[in-house]
Amino acid sequence: MSEKDKPTVLLEYYLKKLRLPTMLREYASMAAVC
Repeated sequence: MSEKDKPTVLLEYYLKKLRLPTMLREYASMAAVC
């Protein structure tokens, strides 16, 4: 895992932990747009 990937992986982990699948999907689509 590169340093660049860590924030995304951590964010996904926390979103799953907080049970925010909708936000996780939105984040993925926003990341694709950027």
